[in-house]
Amino acid sequence: MEGKDYTSFAKVMIFIIDCGVIHLAFDLVKYQGMDLGMPEMQYTTFYLVFALTWIASGFLNKIYRLDTISIVQIISVNLFNAFLTHIILMILLFFTFNVFAVQINTLVWLYGVSIVFIGATRIAYKFVRKYLEFSGFETRNVVIVGITGSGKALHDFFLENPSSGYRFRGFFHNEQIPSYKHLTIGNLDEILTECRKKYSDEIYFALPLTHQHLLRELARFAD
Repeated sequence: MEGKDYTSFAKVMIFIIDCGVIHLAFDLVKYQGMDLGMPEMQYTTFYLVFALTWIASGFLNKIYRLDTISIVQIISVNLFNAFLTHIILMILLFFTFNVFAVQINTLVWLYGVSIVFIGATRIAYKFVRKYLEFSGFETRNVVIVGITGSGKALHDFFLENPSSGYRFRGFFHNEQIPSYKHLTIGNLDEILTECRKKYSDEIYFALPLTHQHLLRELARFAD
């Protein structure tokens, strides 16, 4: 499974894993003797609200963009902000609807266990992805913007390291360079159109930073 299909499948799996991890956190809190102080039906409703609010907080803080953000940023910034957003949303729900009555120490335990488990799943996911990438099991389609020195070096790396999991599709460049003509698949104005028609997992920008407008446009496209 490659490209967009793999990414969509991975995101769905992360959603399911998050819900499962939160359910496990609830079970462990109950196992520790922490009484949520509510009947079974209300307990189930509270779990669903907690999990769905977490998914919403995750989308707001982009914690599901696991393949475009470093693990350090995911753990230190995105997950922290997601949990902070979740706490604020849950407090608003508690005070607005006054439906759930949960002790503070129980919530502390619940958030603590959830943070540890969700952080661990993100780290595990990154390790698995890295293993698949460097074992050659997973192949990613890549294009390079600019036939420059760094662009050529990237091209040589992809060709010399087939086991790294990269499939080079071609260059985007405005000027015709005879020795790279057969590797050029379009000019700079055609990048977005071509990448939408033939999905590319990664776009490597090798032009000088004077092309700030194009760089910002590609960053928006990657989001």
